Amino acid sequence: MIDKHEVLDILRQHLGESAGEERLEAAAEALMERMQQEWVEVTLDDREMGYTMSNELVDVCLIDRLLNEGYEIRILRSKEPVHEPGVLERKYLEHLQEP
Repeated sequence: MIDKHEVLDILRQHLGESAGEERLEAAAEALMERMQQEWVEVTLDDREMGYTMSNELVDVCLIDRLLNEGYEIRILRSKEPVHEPGVLERKYLEHLQEP
C-alpha cells in the first residue's frame, strides 16, 4: 500500500506551502486511514493471482507484460464487492445468447 510519506509528497506538490504542514499531515493521515478501511493490496504471489497472471502469457496478460518490461506492479482490491456475485458472468452469458 502507498505509505504516508508518498501521500505527503503528493499533497505538497499540489498544495505547496498554502496548506501548512499540520494540515498536510492531517490530510495524509485521513487518506491513509480511508485507504486501509476500503482497500487491500493483493500481492503478485497471492493464490488468486494465478487466474490472471502467468509467466508464460507475456503477450496476452497486461500485468505479466509490464512485469517483464521492468515495471513495479501494485494491485489494490476494494474490501467490499462493487456488485452482486455473478453479475459479470450473467452479462457475459446473456451477450453470448443474443442472436
